[in-house]
Amino acid sequence: MIGNRENGGPNAQPEALPEEIVLAVRELAGALTALGNFVAAATLLFNDGKASSDKLREALAGASSQHERAGAARRTTCSKF
Repeated sequence: MIGNRENGGPNAQPEALPEEIVLAVRELAGALTALGNFVAAATLLFNDGKASSDKLREALAGASSQHERAGAARRTTCSKF
C-alpha cells in the first residue's frame, strides 16, 4: 500500500510515544513555563522599582521550585530512553 507507515510515504504517521513520556514532557513544559513566569515577575518588580526583598525572595523561591520540578521531569523523561 502506498503511503503507509512501513514504507515512509507522505501519509505515514509516526508511532505514538508511550504515555508516560508524553506526561513527563508535559510536566517539563509546564515547569519551564512557570519558571519563566516567576523570573519575568521578578524582573518586572525590579525594573519598576517596586521590588521589596520579600517580593523578590518569593519570586525567586518560586523560580527555584519550578527549576527543581523541571529537573525531575527531565530525569524522568531521560531515564525512559
